[in-house]
Amino acid sequence: MILIKKNTTYHLAHLYEHLFCTAIHELCHKNELFAYLDYAIIGHAYKGFLYVEMQLYTSKAKRLAKQIPTLDIDLSKASLLIALAQILAEEERRFESQSIEAIKNALREMHQETWQNINDIDITDMRDVHSEPGVFYAKTEKLPPATKLGITLALDPDFATTHRRLLPLFQQLATLMLINIDTDIAYAYGYYRLGAEGAAVTPHSLTSKLKIASGTAVDMSELLEAALDAAFYLINYDALDRMAAQLGNAVSTDAYPSPDLRVLFKNTLLLVGAKGWKAIATEENTRLIQDKMTITLEYNGKILNRSLFNNH
Repeated sequence: MILIKKNTTYHLAHLYEHLFCTAIHELCHKNELFAYLDYAIIGHAYKGFLYVEMQLYTSKAKRLAKQIPTLDIDLSKASLLIALAQILAEEERRFESQSIEAIKNALREMHQETWQNINDIDITDMRDVHSEPGVFYAKTEKLPPATKLGITLALDPDFATTHRRLLPLFQQLATLMLINIDTDIAYAYGYYRLGAEGAAVTPHSLTSKLKIASGTAVDMSELLEAALDAAFYLINYDALDRMAAQLGNAVSTDAYPSPDLRVLFKNTLLLVGAKGWKAIATEENTRLIQDKMTITLEYNGKILNRSLFNNH
């Protein structure tokens, strides 16, 4: 599902996009849906229009489709500050505004504009769309570069060596966990997810990175606890077991997109077919992997880590 909302104020629309994607994330979280497993969100602000794409993989996610275009956005001060922090981290620029109330009023007006489904849109030449600064706009002055928080999920090296056949399963489970961990942290603390741009992969570890706006206070111990909470939310609500079940069921259609066999081969030097997934994608192996995983946070040279087994 692709939704379009035309606008003439780019930076305000960018702020609206962050608030609307937050609303989608909260709706999915409330319904125990998980990014990568049940859905994916792609949001972008262009000069002239907003673009939000929802990829809904499972039947439970698809049942929410009608609610998404009519979602309300949270215009509380706390919500606005988080969205603003995300944009500062993303763009590394200073912004000006008339006032918080002026921003809220302009966002309310934008919210009243109905989302259009891409299926109902003809051709629009965006060169004809007039653009204006509006009540929230960027200055030419750049901020100091954003800092980066690294989050790594790693498998015990000895276990990885003795259980090489399980590395593809680890890669898929860790991808699911890492996407949801850094998404939860980004929405809670106002950080910007770098996605594939900040990713690093070895056969037994995956790393993602979040940009943090310059000058932001960072409590590493609090972030580690938040990351662990997100990890155990996935475990306690059976997201890992669901993924393993889908991987092991070659005929399932109610599932996230199939793993990219080329990427998995590049990362592990193991080629896995349907019979292979059926053999390794079991609840028992899922438990073995999660009990051998460590989560590590790295920021400005400081490193904190914790075993998932010791905290489960």
